[in-house]
Amino acid sequence: MMAREPALGKRGTTARVNSLGPLGAALRWRDELPDDRLVVTVGFRREEIEASKISPGQCGEPIILCEPEAANTNNYASASFVNNPAIVACNNVIPFLEKSLIRSSLRKQVQIRPPASAEEWAGYFSLRYRVWEQCNFLRDENKRAITKWEIDWKDRTAIPLCAITPEGKVVGCARVLKSYEERPYVFQIADLLSRVGDETLLKLFSFPHCAKEPFDLLMEFPGFRAHYAEMIKNRKEPAEISRVAVDPEYRGRSLSEALVDTAVAYAEARHFAPLFLACREELIPLYAKCGFTAVKGLKSTKYLNIQLPSVIMQRPIY
Repeated sequence: MMAREPALGKRGTTARVNSLGPLGAALRWRDELPDDRLVVTVGFRREEIEASKISPGQCGEPIILCEPEAANTNNYASASFVNNPAIVACNNVIPFLEKSLIRSSLRKQVQIRPPASAEEWAGYFSLRYRVWEQCNFLRDENKRAITKWEIDWKDRTAIPLCAITPEGKVVGCARVLKSYEERPYVFQIADLLSRVGDETLLKLFSFPHCAKEPFDLLMEFPGFRAHYAEMIKNRKEPAEISRVAVDPEYRGRSLSEALVDTAVAYAEARHFAPLFLACREELIPLYAKCGFTAVKGLKSTKYLNIQLPSVIMQRPIY
């Protein structure tokens, strides 16, 4: 059975559902347009699919293997742009179809990856500034910068991600924070800031001379410090996803969902677990789609410097 969910008109996707019996015919049909065509198999074993694949090394959307007896694996469903398996087995195909449809529609509009040029870094920091300015989240010291980029010293240790259009415009972003270990990107950012010559930004990017927690917003929540200490005691490797932002013109296309899923995939590849994020209460449904659940007791009446009910959410790595 081959499927395209007919419900993504909002994202500019035209979907059609076809049904064919022979497995080989379905896989050949998929391999013609592997990024656009989704295959759902019913009544087949993984070994049969692997043996029948026309192009074993072909990239594209995962083949969805419907197994009624499979364990509940819905939290594995992901719209990540990296590290996707060739075949996913599940007892409920809907979450996997939805994620594949999101990724398939977005592939025509953006790439999601770390910034790779001065222009992309500038777009990354500029988007963060614009979105945070609109939300009144900007710190006072960042408002004093001549160049309208949102940046801090945690960008030295973060894994940055951008959604970049074919024209090179950064329309979405996120980052993964783990520890004090500096990333290779530090030299690119430092060189860019040196050329820009904004002393405020250089100061914001400088590594602090006093002890600071590696996370962004989490330590501001009452109770998280004790929660964090317990994880370290149990040899966990917690990480935080933050700075999730989307250009207003690109909202409503599930781009933030794909950005978070991609950030999760980057964290998973590095064995960071569990993952945390802080968000306004109204955004709980969005992050729940990415496998996050609110942590009991970790709430706050403010988000950054704004009085907004907010929560900490957590996601295990499977």
